[in-house]
Amino acid sequence: MRFSSLRTLRVHVPVLLCAIIAIPLRAQNAVSSPVLSNPYTRVTPYTAPISTKKPITQDTYDEWRVIQGATLSSDGKWAAYTLTPVVGEGEVVVRATTGTTEYRAPRGFTGRPQLQPAADSAALFSPQPAQFSADSRWVVFTQYAARAEYERIRGRRGAPPPSTAMGILDVSDGKVTRAPRVRSFRLARNGGHYLAYLLEDSVAQRATGGPGVSAGAAAGISPGVARDSTRPAAPRREYGSTLVLRELASGAEVRIDGVTSYAFDENERWLGYTVTTREGGTDGAYVRALPAGATTSLLAARGSYRGFTFDRKGDQVVFLADAGDTTSKPRFALYHAALTPARGKTVAARRIVAAADAPSGMQIAERGRVDFTRDGNAVLFSLAMVPMDSIPADSLMDKAVYDLWHWQDTKIMPQQRVDAARDRNRSQLAIYQIGTGKWVRLGSDSLQQLTVSDDGRRALAANPVEYAVQQMWGEGGSDAYLIDAVTGARTAIAKKLRFGAQLSPGGGYVTYFENGQWTAYNTTTGKRTMLTASIAGIKFQDEEFDSPDIPPPYGIGGWTTGEQRVLVYDRFDVWELDPAGVSAPRNLTDGEGRRTATTFRIVDLDPEGRFVNPAQPVLLRAVEDATKNSGYYRDRI
Repeated sequence: MRFSSLRTLRVHVPVLLCAIIAIPLRAQNAVSSPVLSNPYTRVTPYTAPISTKKPITQDTYDEWRVIQGATLSSDGKWAAYTLTPVVGEGEVVVRATTGTTEYRAPRGFTGRPQLQPAADSAALFSPQPAQFSADSRWVVFTQYAARAEYERIRGRRGAPPPSTAMGILDVSDGKVTRAPRVRSFRLARNGGHYLAYLLEDSVAQRATGGPGVSAGAAAGISPGVARDSTRPAAPRREYGSTLVLRELASGAEVRIDGVTSYAFDENERWLGYTVTTREGGTDGAYVRALPAGATTSLLAARGSYRGFTFDRKGDQVVFLADAGDTTSKPRFALYHAALTPARGKTVAARRIVAAADAPSGMQIAERGRVDFTRDGNAVLFSLAMVPMDSIPADSLMDKAVYDLWHWQDTKIMPQQRVDAARDRNRSQLAIYQIGTGKWVRLGSDSLQQLTVSDDGRRALAANPVEYAVQQMWGEGGSDAYLIDAVTGARTAIAKKLRFGAQLSPGGGYVTYFENGQWTAYNTTTGKRTMLTASIAGIKFQDEEFDSPDIPPPYGIGGWTTGEQRVLVYDRFDVWELDPAGVSAPRNLTDGEGRRTATTFRIVDLDPEGRFVNPAQPVLLRAVEDATKNSGYYRDRI
């Protein structure tokens, strides 16, 4: 396999030069001998010239700006990004990729300091990236309030955050249309004709317990306040707000009241949404045909609704609802609807997993994951522990604060305190097979990390619990399990993998790196194949790793169509390996990388694609090790 007529685009990285500033020294001894001979001679002290340059202070650092959330339009003609200072107000920049056309619009307080300690960067604020419409004609972005508004409410406990707005920029002339008090917005992946956005609650609605206000808040009950066990809590409902459907070209808008969740299908044929209001007369789940505007009710009943989701084709939807549950603690059920029903059938939602079907002590998580597998033949949803019904009146909650340490704890106490809220809200993944009408639980307390195949028939789970203590000093690992997503049966694949395992897109293989070699596990036959054992003199783990630990692998570049080959990296080259072990390994880049000390890596031009098509050229990014010159090569499998 040889390179086809290679054209290399080289980008020379400039060498950073450090300027050495010479600081004048006071030469007290550099005087003439007559002066030294007279002890009473007065020597004028050296005075440095007064600098007119602005001194660098912390305020100067705060003004330095960085680019965040860079994105390209679908046609490649426009780039958009947020230009934001370290601390201060930023702006969105939309720039043509050819020519000098550039538009700018304010984004508000985007450069926010980290005010709370955190073990990682999770506490840092990052503005939501601007989004292009599918036809590349519009840029939609969130506009935050001014810095002064955030400073005004700092330290005021219970004060609502400042409102956000939305900007719509027309790339033909740079004109920006602003919509105030916008909570969120959505654009379809394909299409580009419509925009949907949800408005915030008005001040009057919040004051009277209108849309968007829970029953507990309307009754004056503050979050986190303990209740007497003899007085169970009233049902907690969150009421919707106004959804606006806007036709981008004409600016025409349609408003829908009481919406709690909404979504477009990928091809912009449908707008789906759920409604929950205080009156309850219009509660339900709906789909609106675009552009005709005809609305179909999927389920109409008083209740709360969550997680409205389309499959990739836009032919079916799932959502959660507690419709018809009149108990003091209503629980959610999972509903499904086919938008292209069989002949003689109507479009309506049916309950596929009832609240009572959940295992003892568990319930369907109202804010957990709800979506389809990639092929659309199964539904993924989450189970969570049932929260404590009430708190006894004699409880010491909020009265006694203590830490209980144990030498066998898998986390030190400060880390337990940081993770407490997340641990309480953990959920377990489950899957419903549409074809058979059956569902199984995939996750558990120890199986939290799961990957499901595109067809929803297999899942890969990792269990790190046994090695949690060792993980504290960097010697942990995880056990890999293959799960039959139809029956729930589990098969142990490998123990204490330092770098985890990966499930192939079609679910046919599990690959993992162990003892310096790549291994493939056939999920159908159970056969293991050492993929790189026959390759002499090549290391697939980091050759420059300089820590007293096991070097990590360079990684996997992808799978070819039909999972015929898996592409893996060494330090410089790309290798084409047969996961079945029939064909010998082949160096895709013909050893060019190692001969010239150039690192080749596959460029993924289609993030939605699951495989590398061997019939199409492969784009490779190349970086010379010595000079750091970079460019692109084209090759074929």
